[in-house]
Amino acid sequence: MNLQVVRAVQVESNFQGFPMYKLTASIALTTFVVVAASLVAAQTDTSSQPDLQLHELYNQRDDALQELVRIEKAKFDQGIGSLFALNSAEKTLLEAKLESVRAPQERIDILKSLLHLAEKREQMTANDVKTANAAPQKLIEAKVDRLNAQIALQRDQQK
Repeated sequence: MNLQVVRAVQVESNFQGFPMYKLTASIALTTFVVVAASLVAAQTDTSSQPDLQLHELYNQRDDALQELVRIEKAKFDQGIGSLFALNSAEKTLLEAKLESVRAPQERIDILKSLLHLAEKREQMTANDVKTANAAPQKLIEAKVDRLNAQIALQRDQQK
């Protein structure tokens, strides 16, 4: 018996009752599925690479801003920094975090913190205007900041 016939007999004996064309089709289908899955995995790996790089950049920026907040807080606690500078650093950090966060509840929490900061800044500015340490237009600017924070929070809460 020739070698090809022996192999065909062996294959048929392993899959008795299973026609050879169905076996070939199932092997082809399995091969197709494995190749397609590999292509999808490769595409996923390359598309997630920029996301990982972007995530790392967000983390580096957040770390730098957190350090800035720490420095401004230390200066304020020592009496050599201003509450406005600390408030501004905290606002910048929260805005950066807002840009990088995706979860709706996390966004709302950050927006609430931004609103709280805007309210504090508006109150501080009102006190400064009363004592003639700030121009009246600064109070209008602070009010607009607070209103913008309220609008952003309302928009996210309505989603």
